[in-house]
Amino acid sequence: MTHGFVKEGETYTIIDVPGAEGTYPLNINNSGATVGEFINSSGGVEGFVRTSHGRVTVVDFPGAPTTAIGTAIGGINDRGEICGWWFNLNTGAGSAFVAFNK
Repeated sequence: MTHGFVKEGETYTIIDVPGAEGTYPLNINNSGATVGEFINSSGGVEGFVRTSHGRVTVVDFPGAPTTAIGTAIGGINDRGEICGWWFNLNTGAGSAFVAFNK
């Protein structure tokens, strides 16, 4: 199992999405919210957003075809807006997206 972490000063905080086989943080904002991807128990890839308080929200791109193999969240700004991508297993094509807060 692969664990993610955040280092602040001399303190390390482990980041694990509950039930994940592996967690891969990719970005963090000034509020301490972390985003990335994880491997679920079926071997699929899903995105996540983790607040600085440890609350995890799973993110799967809405409307992605059933052939999509996964969603990854690669960025988060200080307004909590995210960007990421999903991949199609059959075609190998990927699509990027941006999600804005209202």
